[in-house]
Amino acid sequence: MRDNIDIVVDKIKELEENMDNQDIVNCNRSYDSNQGDSSTTLEKDTISIKTSSSTLNSPSSTVVDTTEEEYIDPRSKYSQARKKLILFTIAFAGLIGPIGSTIYYPAMKVIEKDLHTTSYLVNLSVSSFMVTMAVMPLAWGVFSDVYGRRRIYIVSLFISLVAGIGSALSNNIYLLLIFRAIQGIGCSSVNSVGAGTISDVFFQEERGSAMGIYYLGALVGPAVGPILGGVMTDYIGWKSIFWLLAAISLISFVMIYVFLPETKIPPPPGVEEPKKSLNPVKPLAYLRFKNIRLVICMVCLIYASYYSINIGLPSDYGDKYGFSSTYTGFMYFGVGLGNVLGSLYGGRYSDFMLKRSQKKLSLKMKGGNIPSEGRLKSIIPGLILFPIGLLCHGWSVNFVWPWLIPFISQFVVGFGMMFVFSSTSTYLVEQFPENSAAIMSVNNFSRFTVSTIAITVYQPVVEVIGTGWYFTAFTCFSLLAALGTLWVYKNGEAYRMKRKPWCDQVIDVPMTEIKIDEKNNSKETIKGEIDNDELTENVNNDITEIKSLDKDQQTVHSLNKNDSNNK
Repeated sequence: MRDNIDIVVDKIKELEENMDNQDIVNCNRSYDSNQGDSSTTLEKDTISIKTSSSTLNSPSSTVVDTTEEEYIDPRSKYSQARKKLILFTIAFAGLIGPIGSTIYYPAMKVIEKDLHTTSYLVNLSVSSFMVTMAVMPLAWGVFSDVYGRRRIYIVSLFISLVAGIGSALSNNIYLLLIFRAIQGIGCSSVNSVGAGTISDVFFQEERGSAMGIYYLGALVGPAVGPILGGVMTDYIGWKSIFWLLAAISLISFVMIYVFLPETKIPPPPGVEEPKKSLNPVKPLAYLRFKNIRLVICMVCLIYASYYSINIGLPSDYGDKYGFSSTYTGFMYFGVGLGNVLGSLYGGRYSDFMLKRSQKKLSLKMKGGNIPSEGRLKSIIPGLILFPIGLLCHGWSVNFVWPWLIPFISQFVVGFGMMFVFSSTSTYLVEQFPENSAAIMSVNNFSRFTVSTIAITVYQPVVEVIGTGWYFTAFTCFSLLAALGTLWVYKNGEAYRMKRKPWCDQVIDVPMTEIKIDEKNNSKETIKGEIDNDELTENVNNDITEIKSLDKDQQTVHSLNKNDSNNK
């Protein structure tokens, strides 16, 4: 009898092992890996469910294999002090491009006389600088996403240093045109790569404030550049302007070489980095996305209005108000001060609006996935202030009202503009965090291209219709473009979730991911239930067979015992 019981126990254990193995087979069958049909081995207590923005609207669920080593976000390795040092370094390097264009304005009349040339060729030196500032960020952005940020900074700043020295030594307008174009090539890298560095170092809820401080460097240039240019032109000479630009390039070169590490984020362990193209025109493909296109369109028109003010101030204050180069330079202080304050408060307000959206969605984990459209609501104060300032500037200059009125109007323009730029720049970076430099290069290319066209046609158009109607037209165009950005704020997330790369993009920590299709899963589940029913039936049959065998053995044993008793 004991032998029969042992046989039954062994049978049951064997059947239980078969059922466990069948369950594992059913689980493995139901997994549809993104990597193909490769088999996946799962251990006990290693499966967890992960939801993200890419799966909330998807009929499939996501299973993550966490057996690999836990991935630590590289942004967490930077202390707050190190982040501030990196931010200060790239903000200071960001001075070169904007100050290189605006410091030149008060000296244009003097250069025209000194080099015995025409105002057209002097204006062309501004356009050549702007063209290379517009085109080259496309190449710098692509190169930095492939080769890293630090290397691109060093190469481009060295080019800027050489071009600054060449401009200072130019003795005719044609040499100046060539070196100004080369200087634009060197200055343009920080405009696109700097935003990539911020994306590499700062978490999502910190980027708005960081972007605002980063733009301080880019916008202190318009504030102090014309003042320095006017004073230096009057008291030292226009060539001292380019020696100053060469000195700033050298200081930035040394600071980046000493203080800035390579910040480009490597792929997680076990994940191969995808190959990236070196085609500098390829980033323009981002414009096929409606949300990107609408935001950049508004940025272009606002930036073109801003540059139209800058290019017109020397003639406005020089011819209409009779100001010297020094006093004309001081008139740029209004728009520059507005840029600085708008950058500081605009960045903080952008982060505030994002965190407000974060609380509504109960997404309080640092570095978590927060819909970036929430920060676009912060542009509304800027969209109110900017048109008011632009209209006041245009008509006050047109009717030669007291100089304080256009001065205050320019402050309002700068303040409102930066409320818009702090949010829109951060929004663009957050759409493609792995290619942040490339997307910013598209932004810079677009806005500098439109601005170059605007400053080229400014003088002939103003001579026909006047500054009042010129800036009224730009105000109307900017407000129409702003409606597109407000559409992105309301519908941008829904638009993104229907399209690649957002619809299947996991923004949280990347891990080995397996997707389960519910239709196939239901079929496999039914099949598994049928298999389990068959196993159960087999167990019952085996147990019945064992019981029957045991009963027969007991009968035989009883007969043998009776025979022995009869004997």
